[in-house]
Amino acid sequence: TINGLQANTRYSYRIGSDTAGWSATHEFNTANDNTFNFIVAGDPQIGAVGFGEATYAQAINQGANWQRIMSQAFNLYPDASFFIAPGDVVQRPKESYFKALLNQEVIRTRPSVMLEASHDDADYEKNESIFHQHIFQPTPSYPATNAKGFFWFKHGDTLFIHADYTYISETDPREYIIQAVEQIPDTKWRIYLLHYSYYAAGFHANASTAAILRQQFSPILDNMGIDLVIFGHDHAYLRTPQLLNDQVVAITPHLGNVPGVLNPEGAVYIQSNSSSGTKYYPLKSDIHQRYYTALARQTNTPSFINIDINDNDLTIKSFEVDGDNNVTLFDQYRIHKTGIRPVLTAD
Repeated sequence: TINGLQANTRYSYRIGSDTAGWSATHEFNTANDNTFNFIVAGDPQIGAVGFGEATYAQAINQGANWQRIMSQAFNLYPDASFFIAPGDVVQRPKESYFKALLNQEVIRTRPSVMLEASHDDADYEKNESIFHQHIFQPTPSYPATNAKGFFWFKHGDTLFIHADYTYISETDPREYIIQAVEQIPDTKWRIYLLHYSYYAAGFHANASTAAILRQQFSPILDNMGIDLVIFGHDHAYLRTPQLLNDQVVAITPHLGNVPGVLNPEGAVYIQSNSSSGTKYYPLKSDIHQRYYTALARQTNTPSFINIDINDNDLTIKSFEVDGDNNVTLFDQYRIHKTGIRPVLTAD
């Protein structure tokens, strides 16, 4: 961890010693704390071949293809502050797969927030996982806990919260969400990060757990004023309408370059697709008729999402990158807020 960095500044660094030798020089920019944007790179899952596992040579090629997609994302948004990978960054917690993931320019030059999920940690054996030997996560800020899968951080006027429901027996993620907002109550925007998608379009869309999680989490997220929820897990793109207590709510349109809604109730949920192309799930046949679907899409093409945040707008733009590096915008959505949404009761 490097301390004492200044915002909106370019730094150069090398790794090594005079005895062992030095790496090449790499550069990175620190973020602007006010207006900023970031990239969402859905499950890279380096090492996946369908439901099986890749050879090391295949994994190296997958890592290079993921770098190609991320290069296009940062070429389009060179000032992006960081990227978020919402879990399943590798197929299995093998050193070879982590090497294929991490030996990429985007890792060396861009700040990242990577969630840990089942494929990364040998089926939730968190304390034994090699994930944390390779990837840094913010420490759990509140409550004091050694459990993995819990952290929050503030960037500009936005609070990011990650609380993994798979640890409900150790630390209740709903309580953690409440405490995070109570600790940082005055941010205009609040974003919840979770790997497991309980609004899904593909393979996991009919999971019995999803309905349970909607009942358990929707009231907390709504009462805590969460604006956006970002999922991984399902490898098919989905954006919901504005949902409050698991129900579609009426909206007031807001005119602008990107279609927007004015001071909406509830949250919008985004299910990210694969950013590497290692695995896709077909859409469920009835997904376009489901109440929680504003847009569902699967073209078996790697994709990324850009989230742009300023004083009054949170703008979502989703893109696909084909084999010739053509970048196509296929979805956009904007929330316009004129004030901070009040935090309600935890009940």
